Amino acid sequence: MGAGSVETAAARRRASARRCQITAGPVVRTVAVDGYAAAGVGGGLLAAAVAFTPSFLFVLFGGRHFDRLRASTHVQAFLTGAGPAVNGAIAGSAIPLALALTHAWQYAVLAAAALWLLALRRGVVSALLAAGAIGVVGALAGLTVG
Repeated sequence: MGAGSVETAAARRRASARRCQITAGPVVRTVAVDGYAAAGVGGGLLAAAVAFTPSFLFVLFGGRHFDRLRASTHVQAFLTGAGPAVNGAIAGSAIPLALALTHAWQYAVLAAAALWLLALRRGVVSALLAAGAIGVVGALAGLTVG
């Protein structure tokens, strides 16, 4: 296998990984559990199918066009404009939530998470896991959490 074949295979894997990110995995599982709770196995299967089918069809029939769309100047212009809107939406929800904190230790966790995410540019998942763990330890230690 030549170097060109390896590069092509790597490019295909990256493109495949990008396409997989738009599927509705966690949503499908949540909806399936809700469907099961409402109507048993049949309800779970129906709910999962209804939640999964649109994203599956989108990837199946639209996947080959994604790289071309990402290269489009119109799509890039839209995404460039959407970025500040998303930041505003996040701030619009984060600020009222931060103002609702009632205990000093909660502010310390928020400050540590902000440092972790913004200054150190670390991952959201690790920040959420660490904040959750701190909350559990704090609750077990007798800190007021509510």
